[in-house]
Amino acid sequence: MKAILAIETSTKDYSVAIGTESAASVRLTTTRFEPDFDGIAGLVDKALAEAGIRSSDLAAVAVDIGPGNLTSVRAGVAYANGLAYALDLPIFATDSLSVMAHSVPADAPVLALRPARGVASSEVYAGIYVPGRPASLSRGDYWVIIDELATSLAEQGFDALTVVGAYRPEMTDVSTSLKVQDGGPAAPDASTLLAMAQAGEERMSPGPVGPLTEESETFL
Repeated sequence: MKAILAIETSTKDYSVAIGTESAASVRLTTTRFEPDFDGIAGLVDKALAEAGIRSSDLAAVAVDIGPGNLTSVRAGVAYANGLAYALDLPIFATDSLSVMAHSVPADAPVLALRPARGVASSEVYAGIYVPGRPASLSRGDYWVIIDELATSLAEQGFDALTVVGAYRPEMTDVSTSLKVQDGGPAAPDASTLLAMAQAGEERMSPGPVGPLTEESETFL
């Protein structure tokens, strides 16, 4: 039985999902501030039990490497690396912006946003996903990124934009040249990460993988 374990810990809300070839996926969530929080390992153990499998039944591990809450991201990445090493499993690693963007239809441009300095700051991580083009990740001032994106999309002939992640309500006032819609979700989810891993076997790697932070080359 081939099974993939997906681990999402880029916010205070942790989620894990397990999918197999012969059964519906199992998804469990917890919040790291809950009194009975017993860590990622405890959440994974519960998910394995609910799926009716053992860790030895896993064929791969998927993990969100951020950006997000750095402490939480590092915890998830460390657990994924340790489990993959112990069981000799490949790892599917992707960023949190792509996980959110993957949850909506790809027939129009998608903008994924995450706060880089807290919600009170205008500094964000942004992922831009335009049909037929490679994803573009950046970090900078929210208003500058949005203004440049609106202009670029209009020049390319697009008239609509779907926004996921943070600052979705504010987007409705940004540009009158684009039809902006709130695509949700507000944060990444392990179920979407699992679906990406199931469809992206060619992107599996031996590991280990590292977290994506503001100091990563992607955002410099």
